[in-house]
Amino acid sequence: MGVVIRQSVKGAVATYAGAFIGFLNTLFIATHFLTPEEIGLQRILIEAATLMAGLSQLGVNQVGVRFFPYFKTEDNRHKGFFHYLCLLPVGGIAFFGFLYFLLQQPIDRYFAAESPLFTDYYFWVFPLTVFIVYLTVFETYGNVLMRITIPKLVREVGLRVFTAAAIVVYGLGYVNLNGFVVMLTLAYAAACVVDLLYALWLCPPRGGLHPSIDIPRPLRRDIASYSFFLMLGSLANLLILRMDVFMVSAKMGLEFTAIYSIAYYMAVIIEMPSRSTGTMAMPLIAEAYKQGDRVKLSDLYRKVALNQFVVALLVFLVLWLNIRNVYAVMPNGAYYAQGMGVVLLIALAKVIESVSMTGGYMLNYSPYYRYSLPFIFLLGGLTVATNIWLIPRMGVNGAALATLITVLVYAVAILLFVGWKIKIHPFSFGMLKAVAVVGLCCGLHALWPPAGHPIVDACVRTAVLGGLALWAVYKLKVSAEFNSLLEEGLRRIGHKNK
Repeated sequence: MGVVIRQSVKGAVATYAGAFIGFLNTLFIATHFLTPEEIGLQRILIEAATLMAGLSQLGVNQVGVRFFPYFKTEDNRHKGFFHYLCLLPVGGIAFFGFLYFLLQQPIDRYFAAESPLFTDYYFWVFPLTVFIVYLTVFETYGNVLMRITIPKLVREVGLRVFTAAAIVVYGLGYVNLNGFVVMLTLAYAAACVVDLLYALWLCPPRGGLHPSIDIPRPLRRDIASYSFFLMLGSLANLLILRMDVFMVSAKMGLEFTAIYSIAYYMAVIIEMPSRSTGTMAMPLIAEAYKQGDRVKLSDLYRKVALNQFVVALLVFLVLWLNIRNVYAVMPNGAYYAQGMGVVLLIALAKVIESVSMTGGYMLNYSPYYRYSLPFIFLLGGLTVATNIWLIPRMGVNGAALATLITVLVYAVAILLFVGWKIKIHPFSFGMLKAVAVVGLCCGLHALWPPAGHPIVDACVRTAVLGGLALWAVYKLKVSAEFNSLLEEGLRRIGHKNK
């Protein structure tokens, strides 16, 4: 777990630096310079491209992590592994790009009534898709080499800085809306180029494309089968993750997409540390499966799930302590505060995901990975059904509740299945301690009246209740890794002050 913790901390620092920039960007810069409809357009273009990329990349992230141990060599050439990663999504991009343009008319009709602006920029989803795919490819290469900090900085910081610049340039009138969309696309292109250069510097793939004949035929079959399976699984999984935004856009309009997306962005901060920890844990899980080390798998499962859960709960607490203050200081905050219920529901979903995410890794890299497909499709159907049922009745809160229901069902299903088939579970007494601490602090927050200006209230509330939660988690020894990390941080601060 040492390398996981160290790289996760670095990744989390990059992630939260980007989150701070994104916080300013989404909650202050965008709401000041863009109309709700324009914010909604920006979000749906990115969400549509992310959905397309998830299908087109043919599971390159999971394929890369799962099979890298079979390519790894002492000479750092890794049998042309980097080239294979780059080639894997080409067919997916061509196929799904063709399908995307083939279905343009029915998609246009679906969005025309409430979100006609999206149909005007339909084409731009495709280049965004290509750049997002290859961002994933280059990040995967860094991941399997246990170097995630630079790719994290590029995605979490670089992209957000470029996006903020595009918003300001458009808001000041230097470019029109067409120019803004072009600048947004170029931001992803620039990030892609930087990641490519870093990947080539990190481990230069010498000798050109390694002949595929050197890869055993059974391994090639396994890679093809696994990639095809992940493509099918991604279809349902991405529908689960993205359906709410598309249905809010189509049924309610881009203005409500903006309300929902801003609320969703605030809640999704909770999962950022989990993404860093999970990214570093995946290669270790794949290696443990290759070695057949069940004890190591069980230990990884419990430790990663506990640490992700503890951090997710603490971030949830800080977010909920300050949610009203955030809306109070945001430009046009009274309008966007319609999404406050969305923040709570999505935040709870992200806390649940912090545990189920690790179960998903355990299943995806196991010999039982095919078994996840049936209930993923079942959950895809549940997502569509709950959104269709709840959005007309509850608006944006209905979309968020649909997401929470889906995440909860998936979490129960994945944890039960992994426990049944692989005979391991993520639960520990530390999780109960963490829930008790955060629950107590939330109760105290509910009893605490507002203290003057929103910024003053936020500082005092966070210092007192957030500090209390952190102290209690440390004193109760909820997580040995968390305590060690906190102690190391305090030692470094003390050393610098001497």
